Amino acid sequence: MRESVVEIVKNLKEAPLLVQVYAKNKNVEGETSTSVTTEKKVVLEDWTAVKERWEIGESRLPEGVIFVEEIGTGESP
Repeated sequence: MRESVVEIVKNLKEAPLLVQVYAKNKNVEGETSTSVTTEKKVVLEDWTAVKERWEIGESRLPEGVIFVEEIGTGESP
């Protein structure tokens, strides 16, 4: 989780972000490490393509997905 937070903070100016978290092999102590990939400036239309890549096996299915979107300013609810 810490890796993903660092990755998100580093790339906030490139929002919206799609952060994919993958588990790696367990180490000697039995702990599982993770790797994180980030797609920058993702738009809603890209989401279908991302899901299709997972479904056909073109991309590995992540263990977790985090979508980071910019919060609008000055908008009333």
